[in-house]
Amino acid sequence: MNTQTSWHSRRAVLGVIGAGAMITLGALSATHDGGGSASMLAGSGDAPANTTYSSPVVKAADMGATATWEAPSNVEATTMAVPAVKAGH
Repeated sequence: MNTQTSWHSRRAVLGVIGAGAMITLGALSATHDGGGSASMLAGSGDAPANTTYSSPVVKAADMGATATWEAPSNVEATTMAVPAVKAGH
């Protein structure tokens, strides 16, 4: 079998499948009912649509204490860490 002919026949089959998928998609979208009314209004939570909206009340975040104040130490900070040397090794 010639590879050129094989490629063209595969391409034709894929084209037919793609065209069929597009036709099916078009038919499904044409017959699909959106299910909603044309004029939707926002209600408050689960309240009916024609009620007055009331914004939810959210209390401020409470992070708690993250730092405590201590007087500074009289010892100077270490400038270089040096491990302790054990005697006898």
